[in-house]
Amino acid sequence: MYLDKTSQIADITGFVRALTYRRIKNYISLRLHHRFRSTAGFARSGPASLSVETASFCNLKCPECPTGTKSIQQKKFFPNTEACQKLIGELHPTLLSLLFFFQGEPLLNEETEEMIKEAHKKNIYTVLSTNAQNISHERARKIVQSGLSKLIISIDGTTQETYEKYRIGGHLNKVLEAVEHLNYWKHNLKSNSPVITGQFIVFRHNEHQLKDLKTFLKKSGFNKMEIKSAQLNNYQEKSALLPVNKKYSRYRYNSRTMEVTLKKQTRNTCFKMWHSAVVNAEGDILPCCFDKDSQYKMGNTNDQSFISLWNASRYNAFRKKVHHKRSDIEMCCNCGQ
Repeated sequence: MYLDKTSQIADITGFVRALTYRRIKNYISLRLHHRFRSTAGFARSGPASLSVETASFCNLKCPECPTGTKSIQQKKFFPNTEACQKLIGELHPTLLSLLFFFQGEPLLNEETEEMIKEAHKKNIYTVLSTNAQNISHERARKIVQSGLSKLIISIDGTTQETYEKYRIGGHLNKVLEAVEHLNYWKHNLKSNSPVITGQFIVFRHNEHQLKDLKTFLKKSGFNKMEIKSAQLNNYQEKSALLPVNKKYSRYRYNSRTMEVTLKKQTRNTCFKMWHSAVVNAEGDILPCCFDKDSQYKMGNTNDQSFISLWNASRYNAFRKKVHHKRSDIEMCCNCGQ
């Protein structure tokens, strides 16, 4: 939900700017290949969307995040701006959007804004997701000047007490100061972007704040509000985290059997395998952002070109498996899409 008309126009304009004949044609081609469960002729295509992990570690300890709980302990940065520039150079003809986040906190990498600049030069719609704990006045200037289209800031509580129940180690006042810094530079640099988006993950402990969330975010200088359901690890054991309002949960709780299950049954289809991918901080290509432990590596961009791996028999075999026995793929069993 947009909180002001100017930001809505800026966001739409940013996305329209990314639309080219070739990108549109490629997206339609990917849709058709997915619809007919085909990889024949797929080699002529490329991804429409890509996520790049600029840092694999984080400064917070969110309990449902494998990075925050340290089950993923690799402390790595994406190689460098040049490596990202090479990747963008290869993929920009088909790439509509480039997302700068995966498991870690992207702004722990001092080169992230330079990577965003490279994508902006190619008219790619760019998104950055952050906990905003280290956005200083100067860092805010760099973010605005990078040409970033959309900035997602995690804000899972409108008070420090509620916020820190999930964002362990985080400070709500730092988030609000970051938004002030960003708006200062947007005004002084006469920029309508990035669209500052407050993302609220709904748990039982914070759902009571939803009724005042829109007012709080607008007053704090956010341009957009996004409400997201929580993905829980070992969800069968965590019914206490589920919101009472079932609208905001991707799980179903049976009070009689005390069993927690996904609302949506896993189906043998997933367009993500056809139109998007993730490149983690080590350069590994992953088929989906749900592959949090990098179990399904399709190759490494430091060794081969992205397109050669995107169209390799290994990747295509994985896509076919999604269409035939998706329930056998571990990361798909907590997806609900």
